[in-house]
Amino acid sequence: MRSIFLILLPVLCSLQARAENDRFDQSLNDAVQSAKLQSGSLHSSQAMKEAASFNADAAGASLWPNLTIQGNYFYQTVVPSLNLGPAFGNKSFGTNNNYSIGPALNYTLFDAGKNSKFHQNAEFLAKSKDQTYHAQEAQLELSIRQAYFRVQYALRALDLTIDSLRLSQAQSQDITVRFKAGAASKLDEVQARRDLINYQLRFQQSQSTLSSSFRDLMALEGDHRELDVARPLSVAAAGAKLPEGVETPTIKLNLEPLETSLASLSQNWTFAGEAHPETQALEAQAQASKKLADSSMAGLYPKLVLQAKAAYEYPNLVLPENVWQETFGAAISFPLFEDDLSRNQARDYNQQAVAAREQKEQRLTDLTRDEGKAHDALQSLQTQKKLSSTNVGQAREVEKLTYYSYRAGKSRYLDVQDANVKLLEAEVLDAQIDSEILNQFAILSYLSTR
Repeated sequence: MRSIFLILLPVLCSLQARAENDRFDQSLNDAVQSAKLQSGSLHSSQAMKEAASFNADAAGASLWPNLTIQGNYFYQTVVPSLNLGPAFGNKSFGTNNNYSIGPALNYTLFDAGKNSKFHQNAEFLAKSKDQTYHAQEAQLELSIRQAYFRVQYALRALDLTIDSLRLSQAQSQDITVRFKAGAASKLDEVQARRDLINYQLRFQQSQSTLSSSFRDLMALEGDHRELDVARPLSVAAAGAKLPEGVETPTIKLNLEPLETSLASLSQNWTFAGEAHPETQALEAQAQASKKLADSSMAGLYPKLVLQAKAAYEYPNLVLPENVWQETFGAAISFPLFEDDLSRNQARDYNQQAVAAREQKEQRLTDLTRDEGKAHDALQSLQTQKKLSSTNVGQAREVEKLTYYSYRAGKSRYLDVQDANVKLLEAEVLDAQIDSEILNQFAILSYLSTR
């Protein structure tokens, strides 16, 4: 018995793994979080943000005293000497071996703000990278949401097509029976079969669209699992009796309904304006360039550095002995000629600041335009939604009444076909409007304060 179990265990595990791979469950929030965890571009932006922060800390170190250990050694082959006469003989001034070691302290007392402005430049660059990271995070969130909405819509369209295909098959079978009984014409039977083939084609096209949209979503999420998505179906559709000719799905998708996503995103989003991460990043970039220009101009002024050093030295000047030597002093430097190096650098950075602010103003204009367009589209779509809901209800009623009328001999089968197609188109259009409403809310969310 144990040997049989050991033989069957790999098979059972394989079946369990396949069952897990055959179903995909995910909410909108799960999709967003998964993408943030897996996104290489977002991780790269985060690394750049952290690098800029470390660079700002490093630039701030120049504002504090610098304490080092300094040491040197050199060997001279010829030691200077002087003949002092018969009484003193030849006297050496120094030794072959020379060394010195000890602590040294340097502190820039005055540099016209050159180092402090450079530090502020690094801090603004770090802020710019931080805002760029938040902007990329918001952009990724928008992209994931839009991709998720496309899958939701494609899934809804496929479910509606399956319902229409199932209805078409039932009607075709009914008409075949009626034709054999002499209650329907040969033309009706042929048209019913043609209608069925059209719905089968619609199903194949809808399934292909869903497969493509789902792969796009997986790619954005960074999901590298080898899932077979050639024939996707919703969990609900796969759990019901499939229409004839529909193959077993390779994967069953269970996403949150469009209505759930609408409930979570349907709110009054506050437009960020200049507080948006994109504009904030450009503003910080402009300020960073301005501080760098100020730092360059500070190079035209004197620089005063205080110095203190203590060292254990050998020799003691010319005496071949060790000595502990302490020194303190100051060094001042002043540029006399540099061919306008500092001024030209400052002009360069000032123009970069102007360019960044112009980009900021243009981006703010674009964001304001996008916010207005999203509100305009949303108002129109909400009106369309009311009309579409009414249209779907009426199309469903017309479809039922037309078929009853046909069975009573009062309508042609072409009227039934027309009613069926219009019902499917009305339901798909209704789902499309829901998806577009979600898309506009996602855009407003991207443009909102965070």
